[in-house]
Amino acid sequence: MYSCHFGDTEMNDFWAIIGTNDLTSSESVAAALAKVRERLSTTSPARLAKFDQSLARQLYELDRGEFFEIPVVRDDGREFKQSDDHFLYARCACILTGATTMAQVLSGDRSFAGFTAIRLQSAELLLYLAERVGEEVFGVKITQLPSPPIETGSNTQYWQ
Repeated sequence: MYSCHFGDTEMNDFWAIIGTNDLTSSESVAAALAKVRERLSTTSPARLAKFDQSLARQLYELDRGEFFEIPVVRDDGREFKQSDDHFLYARCACILTGATTMAQVLSGDRSFAGFTAIRLQSAELLLYLAERVGEEVFGVKITQLPSPPIETGSNTQYWQ
């Protein structure tokens, strides 16, 4: 079982890089990702690997059946079930909004539903930022640290 609670320094570093972002459109997702990329480019390859590991742990923490069951509501009002990929990208969007919002979602003080919006699916790119910055800025392939699985249904304690 993976623990999603790190030492204060690691989590503070992760959330400082993520920042706080208001996601309302694909454009706001792109702007948030650009800020994260900029912050990552001032770190080091070792910190990129830690960021990637922290991201996986947060995705794992959000991997809950109750969030997966929330339907996607299209702009025309039609609903459909989230796919595994859609759910992964919705979790990326939730993380991209910042630590406070993620904590509110996990505590039940805020709904996860808003993150399933189709217009936020480009948050998927958060999955690849550390790797791309490693290659493009530092010219290295980042080391993969042990991380929990991010696939839908992996956090079995929250799937009934």
